[in-house]
Amino acid sequence: MIIGGGKAAYYLAKNLLDVGIDVKIIESNKERCEELSILLPKAIIINGDGTDQELLREEGLPYVESFVPLTGIDEENILLTLHTRQVSKAKVITKINRINFKDVIAKLDLGSVIYPRYITSEAIIAYVRARQASLDRICRNKYSVKRFSAEERFAFLFYQSKWCDYSSKWSGFHSGRGYGYGRNHTYRL
Repeated sequence: MIIGGGKAAYYLAKNLLDVGIDVKIIESNKERCEELSILLPKAIIINGDGTDQELLREEGLPYVESFVPLTGIDEENILLTLHTRQVSKAKVITKINRINFKDVIAKLDLGSVIYPRYITSEAIIAYVRARQASLDRICRNKYSVKRFSAEERFAFLFYQSKWCDYSSKWSGFHSGRGYGYGRNHTYRL
């Protein structure tokens, strides 16, 4: 069960539906309910106040497997979570936007707590690290190409050398057209 029908609720519901999990969303805005019913035809969309205890009970809160309050108000999310912990054994994930009272929140029995700001900053850091790794890989590939070219030129020059005995098996070349042997590669000249 998801309370609130914002962007986070939509994307969460979409991902859950994609893996075959049933979703019920309670949203107070009627127009948004209509949008969600079109965007998520397999989900159950209920127009109502997600903080109404009677509505939550009627919609099966005591029997749900998981509960995610995604309203835009931290206090509502916390109260909904505390209420759910009293009436249900559901796995609860609580979204909290403000990080000012993290110490107080840590002392409450809120289940899993999600801070979107932390998630956003972690995603940005992961993106920057992936970008840096990609750039490092590109630089290494360019270096490898240059090294390969240098080894290939060395093998070609060695092949052309007048001191090379083309028939000698110790020279690293076969008679006729040559093959140069580098560290890990065989180069056709």
